[in-house]
Amino acid sequence: MKLKFLLIFLLISGFAFSQTTVTLQDQCNCEVLSGTDVSAPGAVTPAGADAGDIYVNTNTGTIYYWDGDSWELTSSDDQQLQNFTFDGPTNTLSLDIEDGNTVTVDLSALNNAGTDDQIAAEVPYDNTTSGLAATDVQAAIDEINAATGTVALIDNGDGTYDFTDAGGAVTTITDTSISTMVDNLDGTYTYTDETGAAQVIDTNASSNPYDNTTSGLVATDVQAAIDEINTAAGTVSLIDNGDGTYDFTDAGGAVTTITDTSISTMVDNLDGTYTYTDETGAAQVIDTNASSNPYDNTTSGLTATDVQAAIDEINTAAGTVALVDNGDGTYDFTDAGGAVTTITDTSISTMVDNLDGTYTYT
Repeated sequence: MKLKFLLIFLLISGFAFSQTTVTLQDQCNCEVLSGTDVSAPGAVTPAGADAGDIYVNTNTGTIYYWDGDSWELTSSDDQQLQNFTFDGPTNTLSLDIEDGNTVTVDLSALNNAGTDDQIAAEVPYDNTTSGLAATDVQAAIDEINAATGTVALIDNGDGTYDFTDAGGAVTTITDTSISTMVDNLDGTYTYTDETGAAQVIDTNASSNPYDNTTSGLVATDVQAAIDEINTAAGTVSLIDNGDGTYDFTDAGGAVTTITDTSISTMVDNLDGTYTYTDETGAAQVIDTNASSNPYDNTTSGLTATDVQAAIDEINTAAGTVALVDNGDGTYDFTDAGGAVTTITDTSISTMVDNLDGTYTYT
């Protein structure tokens, strides 16, 4: 660039001071050549120049110098990108380079095929395993939606129902193919399966087996166990014999005669508890309430640890047995454990009494 400015300066000086002629050779002690032979850096012709000689391309005005082996540019000016903007409506990209120059590129000829912003119809769909006929996402969605819209259950008003599946196939359902569960309002439920076979489920305490292995009771069902415990608790008493002695009967039926000299007392607190005071004056409360009678739940599966809680737990579980008609040809059956099973029109469910207080419902 300095050589350019120097050449311009010398030319101007030549016009301003016409009395003196100064050549570039005089200034740089070099030979100046011109023409169109040298048009790109690296040229080796014209050859025979001395290092430092200058060549001016008369078409472009570009100045080269001889470095001893080839003609090279006297300077370069690599333009730097300053900024860029993109105009969406016109698809035009504008690049701002140094010295205030701007270059624009029209991108409107480009298309977006294969990019992430394709519409559903442009996205391929592989139907190899689905069975659909669609080969793009849009068609697949439409095909599924159309099939789903055909699912229906029509009440024919004669005890039968017509069920139309997603494939359009129609199945007629008769009354005998729908299982029912009827609450008999006496703690029992009558279950009738799709074949018409009926079975009674009894949730009464007397029908719920009780394992007396560890309790010491003789009862083998919940009803008898509760009655046995109640009877035993009811025998606890203290009778004043009127002669200064008392007869105390414990829950096991054992009778102890207490004399005045023992100064022990047993007072009924009228709330299911008794206060026993021994000869030393030490008092002890005997609680005969169900909530104070321990219950061993090792083998029953109950979480209760006292009789009150066991009775309440059994009562709560028994109260949850229900059969709800969903109004769509299905029923929700809730067993004593709280598990809910949905019975569909097309299923043939069964209920088997295992004869040990459990039932297997399939």
